[in-house]
Amino acid sequence: SLLDKAFRPFILNDGRMSKYGFGWIVSDYRGWWEIGTGGDIEGFNSYFAHFPDKKRTVIVLQNITMLLGADWSSGGRLAHRIVDLVWGNELLPSVRIINLPMEKLQILTGTYEFENAPEEFISTNGPTLIVTAENGKLLVQGKDRVVSVDAVSENEFLVPGMDISIKFLTGPDGKATDLVMNLMGVREYKARRIK
Repeated sequence: SLLDKAFRPFILNDGRMSKYGFGWIVSDYRGWWEIGTGGDIEGFNSYFAHFPDKKRTVIVLQNITMLLGADWSSGGRLAHRIVDLVWGNELLPSVRIINLPMEKLQILTGTYEFENAPEEFISTNGPTLIVTAENGKLLVQGKDRVVSVDAVSENEFLVPGMDISIKFLTGPDGKATDLVMNLMGVREYKARRIK
């Protein structure tokens, strides 16, 4: 009964369903119920992906710092790539990437300053993200790198090779006011557009 509680998401005070059990990330990976958890600190990151219904587990331990847009630096992304390679024929199709016109991308551009990111995140990725549009793609620049992100809707983008999504919030005029960066479905860092 204790494991059942740990492996089930709970309802937040505002009525939304969390993606977190007691100590575990509870999610769906391409149609499979996943219980997982990750960890990262400067120079190391890890991920534990357990699929109870399938009785399968993948554990990744890396001595690589997790960096925005660095394909192999995310233990979670590497764990999911292993699942894709070994059991891909049993999984639902991946998320569909769409192309957006430049005018839709332009309203998202600007400089965004993080409001709630911890110091270790800021020291690795920087206090701001600069978002630009070029050749039909949205580019996100952190402290040391620029990454081209993939659109899955008009306001939600995925960082290729990493379990990171970026969702833009817009004002009444349709222009972006904020962005929310979601890491592994658990940590969310909000950034306000400052210019």
